[in-house]
Amino acid sequence: MQKMAINTGYEVTMESTHHGPTDVRSPMVYAEIGSAEEQWEDPMAGEIAARAILEMKEEKMPVAVGFGGGHYAKRQSKILLENNITFGHNFPNHQLDNLDLELVRQAIDKSNADLVYFDRRAMSSAHKEKFTDIVKELGLQLLRESDILDMHGLPWHVYSHMLKLAERSCPGSRLRITDGFRQMILDDVGSSTEDVQTFVMDEGIFSEAVSADKNKVIDLLGMSNVVYLEKDNGTLPGIMMCKRGKEKASADMLIDECIKILKEHYEIKYIPEEMTLYITEERFDPELARELGVPPGPMFAELKNGNPVTANGRIVEPLMVYTKTTRRITLGNTITLK
Repeated sequence: MQKMAINTGYEVTMESTHHGPTDVRSPMVYAEIGSAEEQWEDPMAGEIAARAILEMKEEKMPVAVGFGGGHYAKRQSKILLENNITFGHNFPNHQLDNLDLELVRQAIDKSNADLVYFDRRAMSSAHKEKFTDIVKELGLQLLRESDILDMHGLPWHVYSHMLKLAERSCPGSRLRITDGFRQMILDDVGSSTEDVQTFVMDEGIFSEAVSADKNKVIDLLGMSNVVYLEKDNGTLPGIMMCKRGKEKASADMLIDECIKILKEHYEIKYIPEEMTLYITEERFDPELARELGVPPGPMFAELKNGNPVTANGRIVEPLMVYTKTTRRITLGNTITLK
């Protein structure tokens, strides 16, 4: 219908649940033309609606129950039309006070829903809290719009399983799915939940690399074949997902790349037979500078920038106020999570 309506002046949109009949035993959806007599009598609009109904094809996709928005659920309509997902019921803002757990349960059961979506911008904090508790009690997954967009191309049973793994491994974290992982799943037509393995990166080297250059680590992960978790505050816990059987190769590759990132910032010495990494860092020492008569302020900045300064008639070189510290990291084995 959306394709047929291009350049006709008509907008295709989803309406929120608002009228009966409610006692039917078969799945039902309305296709309406509106909203005045001029549109009702428009033969082009009638033909579009009729052809869309006649050419309808059944497809299997995840079903959501939505909350929030107005009579025309704009955000839900956009999600429905642009993603491989559909909606059973959607409850607009003006009906949210009338809903209780039992009515939500009926909507979920009768829609055979897989997930729940909130139009968070439209809903009040009280409504979001109320229905979050109800959804948790009913055992459904509550997805953000970004989660639905990120699911693109992945089978629902695989994506849903990954969400559960993420919540179990790091509560409150979010999936970051790379194109490489997505393509691996799509290439395997028969992918199942058993094909996804969770593993934990070596915490020492991963946290050092993130501390040195977080953006470069994110770029590295984005070019890999893994899924990584990210907490709401933006921190990376080092928990990954990959195709089962690929966890060691994935971890080894990421460790090698993390070492390369560290080499750009520090002096690195790696002893493979000991599985040990030594990181030597040079840092400006303000106490040494003060001892040499350098006052805090602009002269400190010059020394940090690698420029000599003159204090009390004496030239102070940057090397004179820098100290070296060495940290040792023992690389552990990759830990897989069930």
